[in-house]
Amino acid sequence: MGSRDSEWRGSIAGDVDADGSVSGNVYLENGVGAVDGVTYMDQAAAVTYEELLAAEGLPEEFKVMHVTFLADGQPVKVLKCSYGEAVSQTQIPEVPEKDGFEGSWETADLSRVTSNLRVQAVYRSWRTTIASAEGENRFSWQREDFTRRIR
Repeated sequence: MGSRDSEWRGSIAGDVDADGSVSGNVYLENGVGAVDGVTYMDQAAAVTYEELLAAEGLPEEFKVMHVTFLADGQPVKVLKCSYGEAVSQTQIPEVPEKDGFEGSWETADLSRVTSNLRVQAVYRSWRTTIASAEGENRFSWQREDFTRRIR
């Protein structure tokens, strides 16, 4: 097992002995192997989410999924939902405004949440050009992907 950004790779819930041996663990079968993306039968057994929930002594944080919306690395809103639950459009927060930028949330499948998720705000800079046609009372402005004419 390794660590990247303070999170472990794999999906194991259990322990590794001092000598590095792994045994008697369980993991939620979701397409990711137990240890470093690989599952060995004597190290861990796949369980359903329902079986995991029924496990004695299961930490409370395993029972709730968190969807965190971040803008510039700062949390905007954290939603809590049950395993497999969908996040509705009405639950998604507005992207915080940022001077000179237009914001949107990155694409994320929130139709069935089966793990903790982080959704980042994506900002695109405005490119504005204002021009006037000589002798006319017209102005136009143009942004990277959008043009508007004003009379």
